[in-house]
Amino acid sequence: MSASKHWGAFAFLVLIWLWGSQGVWAQGDTRFEQFTPQEEAMWLGRLRSNPTDARSYYYLGRVYQFQNRDREAAEAFRQATVFAPGWYAPFVQLGKTYRRLGRYEEAAVALRRAVLLKPGYSQAHHFLGLVCLRLGLWEEAAQAFLKAYQHNPGWAETYYDRTNFGIHEELGDKETVLKLVQLIYPENQHLAHLLYRRWSRGNAGQQEFYREVAGPDKKGESGYQEAPEYGYQEAPEAGYLKGPESGFLRGQDGHHRR
Repeated sequence: MSASKHWGAFAFLVLIWLWGSQGVWAQGDTRFEQFTPQEEAMWLGRLRSNPTDARSYYYLGRVYQFQNRDREAAEAFRQATVFAPGWYAPFVQLGKTYRRLGRYEEAAVALRRAVLLKPGYSQAHHFLGLVCLRLGLWEEAAQAFLKAYQHNPGWAETYYDRTNFGIHEELGDKETVLKLVQLIYPENQHLAHLLYRRWSRGNAGQQEFYREVAGPDKKGESGYQEAPEYGYQEAPEAGYLKGPESGFLRGQDGHHRR
């Protein structure tokens, strides 16, 4: 292969790479595209042109939220709720942001408004439940978790399964979790068991759950087997029974019988 052909092939590959790179940068990763500094500048510019644009406040809040600028995010979401009081999304994000800031009472107000505007939104119910736990509103927290599961059980089971960073950290200590699932259990045994199991990352003793929550007379879901007590021997399963030995058997009178 001549040197000119070699360099020609190399130049062609370089052009392909540059074209592909431009396409990637132009399209961007959809997970991060709306959170770039350019997006922040764009939403700020739109607000200068229209200071009452709730949509611009909302997406500006999302930018701040992604950048962990929670105070600025909360203010942006709050402005969005002022100019669009019938839009549920800013209330959800405002409640979540207030929760991260430790402003639980304000978070509860925002999330109650969110579930009022969109009753079937499971995430809003879930975060309302977390906030109510912090406020000691046990009954309201239990009902919020029940509604979150009722409206979208698939989302709830998937979210609760993220045990490395999700429900384990959100629910709190064992005392809090047991008190919560005790309230949930009468209405949804599966959800109570699911929350406790996911919170414990599968490591907690299930006997404790049934002792503290279900009670000694109730068994758990299928699949759980209680450990046998010390020294206890289970009866053999029904099946083959050994016949009597062949030969002579001595009767009570001492004589042999066939």
